This record gives sequence, structure tokens and C-alpha cells, in this order.
Amino acid sequence: MLVHLAKSKTNQYGAVEDKAIFYAPNADFCPVRCLRAWLNLLGRTTGPLFVKIPRAAAGQMALPLEKRLSDISINKIVQKHLGPA
Repeated sequence: MLVHLAKSKTNQYGAVEDKAIFYAPNADFCPVRCLRAWLNLLGRTTGPLFVKIPRAAAGQMALPLEKRLSDISINKIVQKHLGPA
């Protein structure tokens, strides 16, 4: 998988970078397989990757929306589940 970065925290001048992400030997921890499964769940191959998921009624699964999450929202989710850096 190739990730195209136009700007990042360590590259603030905006020089375009392409980062390769490889398959992991263990399928349970493989970012490429995880991304493919997520795209399959979304039912599309274009559009935002990180999207809002509304709360579902008990016993039901809510379908993801097309509305993208903001960088602040993504940061809050990461900190909630992994802790602050």
C-alpha cells in the first residue's frame, strides 16, 4: 500500500512524500488487510477514509456516513484508545 503525504508534522514545507506500508506476517495485525476490510465495509474505494459512524439502536450496526472526521476528532479518538503521546 502506498500512502501519499502532501504535508506532515515532520515535513512542514510541503514536499510530497510517498510512504510504503507492507503486509504484516500476522493477518490479525496487518494494516493492508485491515484497510481492505474497512473499504469493503464502506462499500466504496474513493472518498474519505475516516468517517463518522452514527450510534445504532441496540443490537444493530450503524452504517458509516460519507462525512469525514476532522483531524481534531481523529486525534481525540487515538488519545482515548491509546493515550496521549
